[in-house]
Amino acid sequence: MEDELNRARFPVKRGDGSFEVHARFDVPTTLGHDRLRQTVRAWPDDASDLDSNEVLTDLVGMPHTVSVDARVLDVVFEGRPGSTMWKGWMVRLTSDLIASVPEARFLGFWDEVAGAMHQAAR
Repeated sequence: MEDELNRARFPVKRGDGSFEVHARFDVPTTLGHDRLRQTVRAWPDDASDLDSNEVLTDLVGMPHTVSVDARVLDVVFEGRPGSTMWKGWMVRLTSDLIASVPEARFLGFWDEVAGAMHQAAR
């Protein structure tokens, strides 16, 4: 029962209160992978209304990408304990990626600590 309750919370937190959530994308082409990676690397510098110091108040580091397999690419958000704006940063970058990399299909949010897709993504 307790395991089910923990999985219902998003995201599941580590013992120290930190967490890790991935925005998962299906990207069928190498060019799409490159465009998505470049957009993530350039963010938030390309967004004139964002300050990387503000982002780093909530996240351990800037979001980065990892390959899950040949088609699936994750954007990793590692949150600090007690962070309050992390969802805003995650939604903002995910929305920017959906708009700027049309060949990338958003699959949902993967909770790395829980080892499962967020329920709303199913």
